[in-house]
Amino acid sequence: MPNLPVVQEMFEQVQHLPSIETPVALVGSLATASAAALMTWRRHGQSSEAFAVHSTNPELLEQTIIAVDGKVADARMIGRPNRLAGGLMALAGLGMLVGSQTGHLTYETSSADSGANTIVLLDTSSSMDTKDLGSTNDSRLQASVKGLQATNFNGNVGLVEFASTIKTRLPLAKHENLGINNQTARTVNSNGGQLAEALQLSIDQLPGHVGKDNKTIRDGSVVVITDGTVDSSKQDIKNVVDNNNVDLKVIVTGTPGGTYKKAGQNVDSAIQPELFGAIKAGNVTVANNESKIESAIQETIHNTTTNKTERDWQIADGVGVILLAAGIARVNWQMAIKKV
Repeated sequence: MPNLPVVQEMFEQVQHLPSIETPVALVGSLATASAAALMTWRRHGQSSEAFAVHSTNPELLEQTIIAVDGKVADARMIGRPNRLAGGLMALAGLGMLVGSQTGHLTYETSSADSGANTIVLLDTSSSMDTKDLGSTNDSRLQASVKGLQATNFNGNVGLVEFASTIKTRLPLAKHENLGINNQTARTVNSNGGQLAEALQLSIDQLPGHVGKDNKTIRDGSVVVITDGTVDSSKQDIKNVVDNNNVDLKVIVTGTPGGTYKKAGQNVDSAIQPELFGAIKAGNVTVANNESKIESAIQETIHNTTTNKTERDWQIADGVGVILLAAGIARVNWQMAIKKV
């Protein structure tokens, strides 16, 4: 007898087919599949027109000769390919029904998650004073704070600021917004950027649970807002990512040609998105003007505080039923003719 937990785990590892995101796509796919199945059935039906053998004697039945499409053929030989076609259609239907159990076509629905946990990790180092966002006179930091002020939060949110040191400005709790009144206020020294240490501190503030491998899985997300001009190396950041099981998202603010003034001198503050190679590409966003920074913050935090539910369209099941029913009907029709 098979080990049921092992079998279940194998099925859970089977990847879903690509999601269908709209009902229109569902209707189109189902209509196309249904039309294809119907045309296949009709084509097989038209390939050999209805015939009748008026005899109940099996010996006469086998010897009866009838004309089909202008040709003379044995009734038994004509019936065989038709029954074969119907049987193949039935098998195809059964195959689709079985296959659909391990690879459903799906779609996603979204809803606000009041229990979501999000830590915002904000870079307040000197490089964030760079004003390279186009016509606006706001700095990278000012534009980031504006974006946070304009964002509503569905769940729990916290704010950590980092530069040369790190400070939790707001602990993880319910907040309608982050309420940062002074856009340029800093709670830490702006000289330096200890991103790796700040990232670990932010991760540790999220609740967690122990997974199958006895590693802690964090229940929530960390959203990093920075220009990447920090003291931490790419390897430092990779080590933190590798040692933690958590959802990480990064918004890189600014342009490659940014500079800021320090002690009367221009200091290079080019953005460095390449620092975040350990984080999957889809979770790293580069925003090079104020409106993009604001929209990136709103969209990213919205995604971290939203429940996404995957639902099955069961299209494969529907097509399987169509083929199965057509195949069974085809076989039954042939059997009924044979008995006439």
